[in-house]
Amino acid sequence: MKNYTHILAALDVLNNPSVDAFDEACRVAVKHEADLTLAYVFHYNEYSSLGWMDPIGIKRLYAEAEYQLEAYRKNAKEKGVSKVKSVLDNGVPKKRLVNQLCERIEPDLIVVGQSGGNALEQVMQGNTVTKAVQKHAPCDVHVVDRAIASIQRAHATPLQ
Repeated sequence: MKNYTHILAALDVLNNPSVDAFDEACRVAVKHEADLTLAYVFHYNEYSSLGWMDPIGIKRLYAEAEYQLEAYRKNAKEKGVSKVKSVLDNGVPKKRLVNQLCERIEPDLIVVGQSGGNALEQVMQGNTVTKAVQKHAPCDVHVVDRAIASIQRAHATPLQ
């Protein structure tokens, strides 16, 4: 098994919290004694209508993303990750993650949650962030499936 030294966890901290991907990234980081970078790419185009209706709204969302990333960072420390940092970037997530962030951070593993929706919804949405990361990342990619993660949690928790 490969030994990882730097893990990049691609998180969505606003729309669809990436708790399963976060938990898995922390587990792998602790197991390999690896550095962990928690990253969220803020995509302004997703919130363009909000910017027209409430110009301060985007600033509030950005501040919320910063707050959530800091909460994830503290939680990772509590889970035993020795070296963890967070990065809040701007742009198109599927491009920023596999290009600029990978070049800057140089991870040897990216942990990302599986994009939501069924097969038809994923086809309608086009090339999701998860698929783009899988296809273009310069390192190993581990996709965390929500359904499998919830089953694993259920079996790990003793019945009361």
